[in-house]
Amino acid sequence: VAEYAIPFRSIRYNGGDMEWGINFSRLDLKTNEKSSWAPMPRQFATATLAFTGSLVWDKPLPSSGPRFSLIPYISAKTTQNKEAGEGFKPEASAGIDAKVILSTSMNLDLTVNPDYSQVEVDRQVTNLDRFELFFPEKRQFFLENSDLFAKLGNDYIRPFFSRRIGLDSPVLAGARLSGKIGNKWRIGLMDIQTGEKDTIKAGNFTVAALQRQVFSHSNITAFLVNKQVMNLDDDTTFTGYKFNRVAGLEYNLASANNHWLGKAFYHQSLYPGANGNAAALAANIVYSTQYLNVALNQSWVGADYIAEVGYIRRKGYYEINPTFQFRFFPSSSKIANHGPAVKLDMFYDPSLNLTDREIQLSYQVEWMNKSILVVDTKDTYIKLLDPFDPTHTEGVPLPAGDEFNWKDMGISFTSDIRKPFNWLLSSRYGGYFDGSRWTINGELYYRIQPYASLAVVTSYNNILMPSPYKSAEFILIGPRLDFTFTDKLFFTSFVQYNNQIDNLN
Repeated sequence: VAEYAIPFRSIRYNGGDMEWGINFSRLDLKTNEKSSWAPMPRQFATATLAFTGSLVWDKPLPSSGPRFSLIPYISAKTTQNKEAGEGFKPEASAGIDAKVILSTSMNLDLTVNPDYSQVEVDRQVTNLDRFELFFPEKRQFFLENSDLFAKLGNDYIRPFFSRRIGLDSPVLAGARLSGKIGNKWRIGLMDIQTGEKDTIKAGNFTVAALQRQVFSHSNITAFLVNKQVMNLDDDTTFTGYKFNRVAGLEYNLASANNHWLGKAFYHQSLYPGANGNAAALAANIVYSTQYLNVALNQSWVGADYIAEVGYIRRKGYYEINPTFQFRFFPSSSKIANHGPAVKLDMFYDPSLNLTDREIQLSYQVEWMNKSILVVDTKDTYIKLLDPFDPTHTEGVPLPAGDEFNWKDMGISFTSDIRKPFNWLLSSRYGGYFDGSRWTINGELYYRIQPYASLAVVTSYNNILMPSPYKSAEFILIGPRLDFTFTDKLFFTSFVQYNNQIDNLN
């Protein structure tokens, strides 16, 4: 038995309604049992609205009235560059955010000179990648109702990535309209204006998306992303593109029983001098049941595809990536499931010559207490298309055109996350280009419920390379403390040390 007090003002609803679709769910961590008030097939998430039950009111609901909020702020700070011998530089700022609820499913968000000081620092990682790393968006204005924009493309072909806006130059103002039109249509429209800073020009960023539901759970989305550089009339030194646009069409598949999921899209990049090779196409299909998960992903990205407001890891390739996973559910009172998985990932250049191949075999065991053990072995082949320093420490780079093939093994264990003290430990050892690499990652968590939590995240990499290439030992450690005084006041302290970039923050 549970009793909740939920203010009407916190819910968007139509005045005069007599009936709501509603559901309640419970996750019993002691027995790993998930149950819901209105039953639904187990392959669906509990929040799937297609399976809600009915809540019938004894009288029509009152009008919800106008809903809007204004959030002004003022801030002050001072900074000092000690290495340059500079004095303190004070700064002050002010701005306002506003939210207007136009209907039960349509919002208008406005911001003028927004403040991001409450956004926590990114969690650092040891960078051993050949391509740009991805760090998630954390600013609230870009997060709320962002799925129409953030889910365009796939993980490595994102035509819109909000972190391209306002991190290197100030955001002056912005507006976002998002929500539903009727039962079948969704719309998203966002426009952001940034100012100049140092050598970075002012710019206007616009993204628009229109989505239509088709069949039972699928949808089609059309979108346009635009970046327009401002104030170029008298500037003869600017060498970039005056504008960069990406237009596209996407189909998202979801079968009625949720066993089949998939996506197919075509994106076209538009900029001065763009040609027919400035496009990206991809398609993936996933078949998933309680026991089996099979997927096939394919992507093609043209060598001239440019998405300046997106996140594109690499260009000029064709990728094919099949995966297979099977789970056994024994009658054991301790083991929930276990099973093997196979993953193959291959990249080809525009002439269909193999440049990358990764084959991974793994086996996973999950216990009833939510502990998970994974062991795997991996075979990697890489043909470098550009010179690359495997340690990112300005050492002698491996030359373009060289080919490398190595094997490594890994093991990871996640403890019972239900307990106040829980941990994760993983390690890999094996080849690495012309040398070897040993990695250990650890995460420790301790909760003092309901007041505090302490976390420590560590990473150690030992890379041995033959002469004249550089070997290195990398250490990254990040302790974090969260303390809650009341439901409105809390304290967070996050410290990170990363010797790869000689940084403590």
